[in-house]
Amino acid sequence: MKLSSWTISRSLIRNLMQAAKHVYPDEFIALLSVTPEHPHVLSQFVVVPAEFGRTHSQLREDLIPTDPLIAGTVHSHPSPSARASEQDLIAFSRLGEIHLILAYPYNETSFRAYSASGKSRTIPLV
Repeated sequence: MKLSSWTISRSLIRNLMQAAKHVYPDEFIALLSVTPEHPHVLSQFVVVPAEFGRTHSQLREDLIPTDPLIAGTVHSHPSPSARASEQDLIAFSRLGEIHLILAYPYNETSFRAYSASGKSRTIPLV
């Protein structure tokens, strides 16, 4: 599916922002997924064992489930910047088509979406 045809459920963004606030000032990280009924709407997140830190977060790649509904990743930055770092761009290329960065203060407008190649995208909330 083309990245431009994806949307994000408002409830998912709210839940992700709450998770990011919960681990602040550390970074939060999880997987993004869809449902079979709505395969174009990011509507769920999957938490797998990960390392959370103030300047990094990393999923345990050996524990990522093989699931065709996983669409990408999400992680937070404990700063107002949702700009992808070089390390983020490398991680984006490894898993899925869509990647979100949530920025402090963690609200519905403080996130940015990226393609697997690292290109910034606008993805509407539904």
